[in-house]
Amino acid sequence: MDISNGERNRSLVQSALKNVAAFLNTDGGTLLIGVSDISEIKGLDRDLRYSHRNNRDGFEQKLRSLLNDRFDPVPYGDATIKFEDLPAGTICRVDVEPRESITHLDNEVFIRDGNRVKRLQGRELTDWIQTRNAR
Repeated sequence: MDISNGERNRSLVQSALKNVAAFLNTDGGTLLIGVSDISEIKGLDRDLRYSHRNNRDGFEQKLRSLLNDRFDPVPYGDATIKFEDLPAGTICRVDVEPRESITHLDNEVFIRDGNRVKRLQGRELTDWIQTRNAR
């Protein structure tokens, strides 16, 4: 759910998945769902309305389904999903461990570059793979 206008926004789902893929391909990290870009707790109430059964379990099932269907290889055990009840609302915390193997999201490779997600292709992807394999 887009907190700026209160409407459903599928690009936010894609953004969250790109971040998970980038964390898997670099140094790991944590994705907080229900928190704005300026660290304000917005909660999941609006998002839960669009999940199966309108609850946390349905939200987690949808998120796991997206990870299973769109990631290759599937990040079994490398993405931990938890919910945290805070005074301002409930958030979803996705802790992601880095992987040795390269993870693809919809046949694309994403990495973290500082505080942003970057899609790699062509020469840039080749160079990154060679550097990664040299470690």
